[in-house]
Amino acid sequence: MEFHLSRNSTSTVVLSSTPLRSSSASTTTLVDALPVYHIYSPGQLTRNTTYISHISSDIAVKPEHKFKSARKGDIKDAASYGEGGVVEFARLNWRTFRSTRLVYNMQITDLDQFLTGSDLIGSARTFVGPDGLSYSWHMGMTTSLLTLKAAVPAETAPKTIAKFYPQSAVGAGRNPYLEVQPEGMHMLDIIVITWVFVETRRRELEKQYPAFPI
Repeated sequence: MEFHLSRNSTSTVVLSSTPLRSSSASTTTLVDALPVYHIYSPGQLTRNTTYISHISSDIAVKPEHKFKSARKGDIKDAASYGEGGVVEFARLNWRTFRSTRLVYNMQITDLDQFLTGSDLIGSARTFVGPDGLSYSWHMGMTTSLLTLKAAVPAETAPKTIAKFYPQSAVGAGRNPYLEVQPEGMHMLDIIVITWVFVETRRRELEKQYPAFPI
């Protein structure tokens, strides 16, 4: 699946899904996509908490909710959409000098314990999926990539499970999107949660070191 971002943000954005495109298919646009994930961080100058929610199919296609709008102000808190419209399933409590906390599946977890590793360029953050396998988010120069560790030692190349494509600067450009392979669909919520964290960290580094784009 492809999950197209309504705006170039990881803190307040709507992700809309479309099937994976074949090489011969025409380019998919946000207009064709179905809103499925609502990501919201209240506040204008600071970001203390990011709420990650599912968008009900009952309201996803209603134009009055403006889920595909590129304006930050059109993305509201979950309560604004009525009961059952946008349902929170996870939140990230950001902390400056301590590990970010993840609230998910009735548990509170320090992200540094669940998603181990570092935020250095070229490094990876690794977690164990619900299937017991080891997955790693790689923070690259221009994007973030999720891979599955090879189960057999002879298989040296890890398998790509998800990849984030940043906004294109060529011509008219296209919205950024997260691509998830079929092998990752069984843990889609976890992929979205961890992507929000990893890509947010990557963008923070980009702001800190503008002379060295990542």
